[in-house]
Amino acid sequence: MSGWTIGGIAAILYTVLVLYTAWKKEGIIWKLAKAKLGGDKIKDETAAKIMNIFGIIVGIAGIVFFVLGA
Repeated sequence: MSGWTIGGIAAILYTVLVLYTAWKKEGIIWKLAKAKLGGDKIKDETAAKIMNIFGIIVGIAGIVFFVLGA
């Protein structure tokens, strides 16, 4: 198992965590993410969209890393 493969798996796990958190919109991870994105100044829907976009980008990178490691 190369570093690319491990990085790909880690990125895919991160993507799952981010997309699940954006979908549920509850818990400590959601509160921390929303605070980092602007706290009370940003709507929940906007924070979820930003998290989805970055989650998908990291997921695509994870797939690329996984393929490069194969």
